[in-house]
Amino acid sequence: MNKHPVVVGVKDQQPSAVQFAVEAAKARGVGLRVVHCVDRLVTGDIVVAASAAWRTAGQEILDSAHQLIAEDPSPPEAEYDLTAGSPRDVLKDAAETAALVVVGTDPVGRMDRLFSGKVTEYLAKHSPAPVAIIPESSWQSSGGGVFVALDARSLATGPLRFAFGEASRRDNLLYVVHVVPEDTARNDAEAVRAEIAEVLAGWSSEYPDVRVTHRLLFEDADDGCLRASAEADLLVLGRFKVPAIPGRPAHPVLTQIARRAHCPTIVVPDAWNA
Repeated sequence: MNKHPVVVGVKDQQPSAVQFAVEAAKARGVGLRVVHCVDRLVTGDIVVAASAAWRTAGQEILDSAHQLIAEDPSPPEAEYDLTAGSPRDVLKDAAETAALVVVGTDPVGRMDRLFSGKVTEYLAKHSPAPVAIIPESSWQSSGGGVFVALDARSLATGPLRFAFGEASRRDNLLYVVHVVPEDTARNDAEAVRAEIAEVLAGWSSEYPDVRVTHRLLFEDADDGCLRASAEADLLVLGRFKVPAIPGRPAHPVLTQIARRAHCPTIVVPDAWNA
């Protein structure tokens, strides 16, 4: 298999995540690695039977993914891993040699949160590879293009490189959405706009086939990103740098998007360079 496959972590029946991973692997000309983690395997006679049942259930999940992939007219080469361990640790390790990691959204049930440890949120913050977060919904491509959302403090090259590459592969329009605080002064906003225009000119010379539109949004970052996700085929995010505020989550944008985005969302490390 290719050294840098697309890795998809499946917790249960997640056809949207698997199908997205298949298309991503085919677009990149790489293999696919399907991973299910049995994170409740422990030693001791009391839990042997339960561990066997969890392993059987895990194999059924992988078999279901295999069947779905086999239905594709030209499926990528794929391998299937039933692994014991913490899902977030196993997938973070897999990300070290992955072109892309694909996961579904975090579960919302109390017991699921207890056992899963917010796998998606953890990977979005710590994975060395881009992480695609796929909602299990009736979402379908609308031809809305690729959106890349950047905060007022960052023009990180990683998210921009990924977004331009993805727009080029999809032959889509690229929308660069830069979110600034609502109280930003006019002069400061114009300075941001000029800086973005200069940066985008450099990227456009590297990707002349990509049509680019820029939007400057004066609102909260999470609201701006969620609004963009309602229009997009794909939303690309950097790891927003938000100052620590007592009583406020350290990464509110990532948390909100992971739970509420209307389209597939990809979180890209700032320095990513594939």
